Amino acid sequence: MQKNVQISADVFIEDLGTGFSYVNFDRRTEQVTDPQSEETRSVIIAAEQYRVKNPIASSRIIDTVIRANYYDGEDVAALRKGIVDANNPDFIAFNEFVEGIKVKCATEGIGQMPIPNTNTTVNRITELEEGTTQVITELNTKGIL
Repeated sequence: MQKNVQISADVFIEDLGTGFSYVNFDRRTEQVTDPQSEETRSVIIAAEQYRVKNPIASSRIIDTVIRANYYDGEDVAALRKGIVDANNPDFIAFNEFVEGIKVKCATEGIGQMPIPNTNTTVNRITELEEGTTQVITELNTKGIL
């Protein structure tokens, strides 16, 4: 990963033609002045740039970003803590980090927008026999009703 890299075009995916691409997160345009000529020009800066193996897919981008930000198995450790306790701060931070990557990719047209975890209850009504029904209340942890 590289930070605050000047890029040639305002693109999320920049194919390097070598079997790899750069993925440019959080691009912005800045005005810079040449100290010698005093001319001002616009440059495009990627806050974070990752090198990802082609073909580009959201899963490859997510994996690359996780590995660049979580070293030596920290990602697996956070997941294990979440298995034991879903309210563990390390797990919550890791999960929010991954969901943020998914959202960034989806807004750039790579992958799908994640479904928010709403943890609501849903009543399922099932007809058992003619005239009798059963109501089952389920915890909806996927945000899908």
